[in-house]
Amino acid sequence: MIVDAHTHIIVLNIDESAYNPYGIKRDDVTDYIKAYDQNGVSACFVFGSLAFRDSSLIKKENDALAGLHDGYSERLFPWGTVNPSWSEKEIRKEIERIAFELKLCGLKFVPIIQGFPISSSGMDIVASEAERLNLPV
Repeated sequence: MIVDAHTHIIVLNIDESAYNPYGIKRDDVTDYIKAYDQNGVSACFVFGSLAFRDSSLIKKENDALAGLHDGYSERLFPWGTVNPSWSEKEIRKEIERIAFELKLCGLKFVPIIQGFPISSSGMDIVASEAERLNLPV
């Protein structure tokens, strides 16, 4: 079994031209799966793409990633994100939503793109919640 542990998908229906680092429009999940089938990949961890560059999209992208469970729960394992610059209450609330409501598999961060240092106090809150909820980061 081959599992790709680092993939990104564009799941939001917005004009991605300002955000999309891959030079393509919204990914079609069927095409995404087809490409993995062609390459013998059985499953993958799936991260968003747009919210890392625009934190106003985080909750929408987390919602859209949760939709990947439908029909592909044994192949696609989506991870969400939060903005460590948010208030402590907002960070904790979104991480709980990621874990319990959206049932995402973990938390993904790209500090250099998201614009925060890994040593930020917000990441201390993320680490605390991730440990409490047993979510990988």
